Order: sequence, then C-alpha cells, then structure tokens
Amino acid sequence: MVVSLSFPQKNIYASYLGESLSGENENLTEDEKFLVSLFQGNIKLSRTDLESKSGLGKAKIIRTINSLIEKNIIARSGKGRSTKYYIL
Repeated sequence: MVVSLSFPQKNIYASYLGESLSGENENLTEDEKFLVSLFQGNIKLSRTDLESKSGLGKAKIIRTINSLIEKNIIARSGKGRSTKYYIL
C-alpha cells in the first residue's frame, strides 16, 4: 500500500499514522513510514538502532534509509560507525 502525503514545510516530524510531512508530495512505502515513525522527536539513530527497533534486516534498512534520504525526509550525519540519521 502506497500513501501519498502532502509536505507543506520542512522540519516537521511525521508519524507512521500518516500525518503531514514537510516538503513536496511524496509516496512513502509502508517500510519508509515505519522507519520515519521510529524517529520520535529530534533524535538521531544509527542503522543498528533502526535494525533493533524495527526488526528489519540490514539490507532492507539500508535501502529504505537511502530512499528516505533521496526524498529529503531524513539526513545522514557522520561517517563509518558514527553515522547517524535524523528527520529533516
């Protein structure tokens, strides 16, 4: 199931339940919406944090993170083992 969301402005937290996100209209997959819901507040999470909270595998997390980065919903900070992700 793909849900179309409206993005009126940047830096808005989005929940898994389909609240409005910031930016342009985006089609988010269920996995993308689920990962976005794990960023409660303005926290930064690592890939391994996302794996343990979601129960998804490493490859699926990486694909979903990269998709969310391309859609300007999350951003990456740091490199290597110190890489963290956060909501824009």
